[in-house]
Amino acid sequence: MLVWIIFGGYYCNADNIPSALRWLPKASLIKHSFEALCINEFEGLEFELDEKGGGMRTGEDVLNWLSFGHTSIRKTLGSEARILGFYYWLTYCILKAGKPKYQPVDAPAEDANLAAAAADGEAATQAA
Repeated sequence: MLVWIIFGGYYCNADNIPSALRWLPKASLIKHSFEALCINEFEGLEFELDEKGGGMRTGEDVLNWLSFGHTSIRKTLGSEARILGFYYWLTYCILKAGKPKYQPVDAPAEDANLAAAAADGEAATQAA
């Protein structure tokens, strides 16, 4: 859980992640949720600059700074649906592979002998 939080986009920008770990944000539900939230909040906003003229002018500038400028809410929801679908499928496979396997239950030998004796007794009474 901590790994998903760290690579969720709030603490670590996707452009600054080492190439060996680039798959982590793509598999994070937290990252896609945070991305959709940022797009919802910042898209179309206009900001006032500070006294020195610094800062971000628009919400799109903020989204580009967070590396979220290339996507939409629809795309992030689709990504979340695919991730959840994969997790559910993986859970099903793990549960199916780990299900208990039972040995078939046979009747105890003494019960079989009693049944055979009872069958012999019935046969004898029918013959008489």
